[in-house]
Amino acid sequence: MTTEMFQHTWRFSFFLFFLFFINCATIELPKSVNQVTDGGIIELSLSNYNKSIKEDQAFIQLVNIDKSTNLAINVNDIPIGVTFIIIQAHAHLYNISMSYAKTTVNDVPGKSITGTNIGLFVETTDSRSTSVYVTNGNNFQVDSLIAVVAYTNDAPYSGGCNMEFEIEKSPFQKLIYSKATVTVDAQPASVPKIGNVQPICEKYPLQHDAYRMYLPEQDFSNETYFLAIANMLTVRDIQKNADPIPASLFGSAMRRVYSLYSGTGSVYGMIAHFANRSSAYVPITTYGCDPSSGSPSCSHLTTSFEKVLCAITFFIGMFVAMRGQYFFKISMFLLGMVTGGYIGWTIGVSIGTFDVTGLMLIAIFISIITSLIWLLLWMTLSSPIPSLIFSGLSLGSLLFFIFYFSVPAGALYLEVDAYFWLLYTTTIIVVILTFSVIPLTGNILCFTVLGAYASVLSIDYYSNSNLKYILVNSIRRITVDNFKVAVIDPPCQDKDILLVIFWVFLVILGLYKQCATNWNRTPFPPSISHLVHDTERTSLLPPSRYQQKYGSSNRNNRRQSYLQIFSD
Repeated sequence: MTTEMFQHTWRFSFFLFFLFFINCATIELPKSVNQVTDGGIIELSLSNYNKSIKEDQAFIQLVNIDKSTNLAINVNDIPIGVTFIIIQAHAHLYNISMSYAKTTVNDVPGKSITGTNIGLFVETTDSRSTSVYVTNGNNFQVDSLIAVVAYTNDAPYSGGCNMEFEIEKSPFQKLIYSKATVTVDAQPASVPKIGNVQPICEKYPLQHDAYRMYLPEQDFSNETYFLAIANMLTVRDIQKNADPIPASLFGSAMRRVYSLYSGTGSVYGMIAHFANRSSAYVPITTYGCDPSSGSPSCSHLTTSFEKVLCAITFFIGMFVAMRGQYFFKISMFLLGMVTGGYIGWTIGVSIGTFDVTGLMLIAIFISIITSLIWLLLWMTLSSPIPSLIFSGLSLGSLLFFIFYFSVPAGALYLEVDAYFWLLYTTTIIVVILTFSVIPLTGNILCFTVLGAYASVLSIDYYSNSNLKYILVNSIRRITVDNFKVAVIDPPCQDKDILLVIFWVFLVILGLYKQCATNWNRTPFPPSISHLVHDTERTSLLPPSRYQQKYGSSNRNNRRQSYLQIFSD
């Protein structure tokens, strides 16, 4: 009995491992690369098509297209059961063109398409071979991936109900990116023909699902690019490798708007469903920048001024995270600069006429003003309320922005402005009220979390990871029109995970050091009005506490009292 149980267990485990291996296996790129010159022909055979599989199947070939080249793609050995194919051409970084006829490339509207990720719909019911044509109009060689995806007669026609794109049946997508967003559009699919009759699109609306897959951060190699596309060609590949993206509450169901993460490539796919069959659109990619131009658009630190400012921010953050409560007045002044810098950057982006250096100068100016305002309030008022509100507002805002940054795709309630700002206001109020109950703990938590994030943010800019977008996305939400419909859902890769771990480590270390140093101290030192002026007001805390922890408040030593503004 024991032996039989062991054998059954071993077989079951092997079966599970086999299923796991099959599910995790990804498509490999061909090892050979065809070099194609002007007038050349690329042959793709579907002789390996598996008729027992009723799903779409992909066939791929890597090619190097010579400069100023016109070539033909011949698809041969099309099985009888295949009723249409989508022939695709994917170029790395540079545009190419594709047409049904050699003479219509870039000449006749409605017969050709230009881009980096393009494809044409070809019916194959009555033919066992077909051809399309590709042109590289650049003055240099372009690395490309040619793909053919075959479908049977019951699959929907991707882009078959096109009303806006150039080609009658448009199985491809269109992508536009700005400084803040990536917008991807597709045309609705149509149901397959019934005999020789194409059903009316309006009577048979189909379901469409959008997907997105990230490439490794700052990886602009053509191998990674083509491998990602090869794993987004068929319905099964898209569903296995990419994350589903729900439609927005606002706008077209065929449009998706995404937050831009510059330097991190992403592949976008779409699937149309009809009954129990599905078809995939041509995947489309972007890096959110232009790595081919040689410009610094894919890098975040481009000037010496920006690098020096980042380095200064790192050390300020470490100081606040480790010693913030002990040097309360200095830390609050620095915290005012950080908060003012965020406000200044937001104002500069809203105006929209400044470059990065100009935005930084505005942020620095506003940050100094904000710190001086806090300092003036602290000097003139005998109350900890301004400091408490300031700390609660800063930490509460960051906590809400972290929530907004990390929420998965599909949190449609955040698209509604009323819900978004209600959640933001509620978070701020809860944090401020909590700080009023436990002011010392609240101050320490505020300094450690914000200081640690400032240090991590500096490293993030140097390493080109994505934690900076905790703040960037919040600024976009305030300043960019219709950013509310953008899918946030950021990439979470090795560098991001390491930075999060380092952030948590700094917070834990800062909490330990500050609690050990400040646990018996008062949460707020006396303001200058307590130290300089004789007043009848009663302190929130006994004077002995001030004298014990912050030194004597000798009114006769006015000069020493002024020096206590920034020291303990």
